[in-house]
Amino acid sequence: MLVLDSVARSLHAAQQQQQQRQQQQNAVIDACIVLNHVLPEDTARFLAAAQTVIACDGGANRLREAFPEADVDVIIGDMDSAEEASIEHFVSLGQQRGRPCEVVRLPHDQDSTDLQKALAHMDTSDVQGRPTVVVLGALGGRLDHTLQHLNIGLQHVDRTRLVFVSDECFTEVLPAGETELRIQPGEEGRACGLVPFAAPVRATTTGLVWNLQPTAELELKWGALISTSNLVQPDTDTLTFHTNNPVLWTIERSPVVAA
Repeated sequence: MLVLDSVARSLHAAQQQQQQRQQQQNAVIDACIVLNHVLPEDTARFLAAAQTVIACDGGANRLREAFPEADVDVIIGDMDSAEEASIEHFVSLGQQRGRPCEVVRLPHDQDSTDLQKALAHMDTSDVQGRPTVVVLGALGGRLDHTLQHLNIGLQHVDRTRLVFVSDECFTEVLPAGETELRIQPGEEGRACGLVPFAAPVRATTTGLVWNLQPTAELELKWGALISTSNLVQPDTDTLTFHTNNPVLWTIERSPVVAA
């Protein structure tokens, strides 16, 4: 009987975990922007949850190769890397499904990136507060590209929540002031970091193993202290941050989800 009870409890726990993951997968995000770099293995779940899917130039190739059945609402860029076969594929697919794929061909502009073009094209007039935009293919690869994408997160921090997703982590720029983040069970791991990006940061945090308190000696800044390899406290479901300047937050993804 004890063995049966143990099995029943294990099955119940597994069912609850599966339900939590399904709820997370069904969560709606305002937009998903796909860039021309390696995409997370579970890209399909972010595409399905997004109200709008935007492929930036060569991002259309990435989607056609790995997720050819994806619904793509917009393909945008100067099309120096997008293959015509990829563009035609998603235009045709949109026509078949009654969900048109808009193709926006822009002149080459050395002063703006594909991500900036996509954000400028987005219509968020009906979104209350800061729209949530998941960006895929922004991390890894060339360091200058990664830094530019994070810089765009900083530029938009007060009006758009940009969440950069890779197989390894979730990363975003938190605005100055108060921020509360909910930990997603089965979605996020414990290892995390809080990194100054534009200016020195004085931060107060809760929910971390090594919480930060603003003191004369404790200021996050390059060339001195940055908070890496911190951990979320076990059984914590909410983190709070109070900072005087925007700060880069990153947390590892659960290997189960990223696999």
